[in-house]
Amino acid sequence: MLAGRRALFDRYDRDTTEDLSYEELADGLFRLKPHPLADVESRRLMEKIRKGIVTSEGIYGLRYFGFNLRTMDDQKLGYLPVDELLVCLKDVNVQIADHEKKLLLKFFDLSPAPKGTIDITEFMRGIRGKFLKSRIALLERVWREKIAPTGAQKVPIKEVLRLIDFTHDPDVFTGRLTREQAIRDFPDLWDKNLDGFINWHEFVDFYRDISAALETEAHFEMILRNAWSFNFVETNTIKTIGRRVLVSLKNGHKKYVDFDVPEDEYFNPDDLTFMRKKLFLRGVKDVLMVHDAGLAPEKHKTGATSRGIVAEQALGYGSMRAG
Repeated sequence: MLAGRRALFDRYDRDTTEDLSYEELADGLFRLKPHPLADVESRRLMEKIRKGIVTSEGIYGLRYFGFNLRTMDDQKLGYLPVDELLVCLKDVNVQIADHEKKLLLKFFDLSPAPKGTIDITEFMRGIRGKFLKSRIALLERVWREKIAPTGAQKVPIKEVLRLIDFTHDPDVFTGRLTREQAIRDFPDLWDKNLDGFINWHEFVDFYRDISAALETEAHFEMILRNAWSFNFVETNTIKTIGRRVLVSLKNGHKKYVDFDVPEDEYFNPDDLTFMRKKLFLRGVKDVLMVHDAGLAPEKHKTGATSRGIVAEQALGYGSMRAG
């Protein structure tokens, strides 16, 4: 019962704030606002845009792109004409076809804004996708144990700069930025309130954009570990169970997918709607059927420190077609 309630709450908590606003509840219950991730074509478009921005601009690309949209909205209206959005996308090498433009208007041209405009906040939520709670849990540990161990609600930027290690910054490591450039850009990337401090919400908001560029839990954890010199192994004692399912795809192929499931978390392979969402978050789409395949083999179990990591194993070629 509790797991079912949690799943229902998560469905309506679009921005993953752990607070359910009246707007989110009403939109979810009465379908007042179309959800871009509930539509196959729209999901593909969001993925195309997200990958295009990250490929062109690097791991911080979504962050900078959101800043650019809000800068263009010089009157702070919260929306932009769709053609201005298309110009911004073209600048990051993302080309939008006419039918894709119609999709953008279908899902992000929202009242009371004028017709032909795109809601900036909802658009950015769309291309970010869902922010997994397992990743938020990692952020909570870094904030509580490394950044604000005294329980402070906000921390001076100078103190955060002292704690963070730019040596392993992804853009520095790949040569896109120098270490000095990364340090210089840091306040602009983090301090949205422009008050010289970083609070918890700004911290999460930054990593929400970064998270959208990282497909696996292991990569996200590595980014945090390198940036904050933080060892997640020492204190993460969440017990997990390795579960395996056999997924039948609409193209006739089948594949095994292993999940590392916390003991107290809802997981029901017979719940097709639930499993499709879980698999979609892992990049497995066009799911026809899901069958419980029991416990995952020991060699695929990743332990309590790598929640959500999946070992995927395609069946042999002779078994690829559903019989």
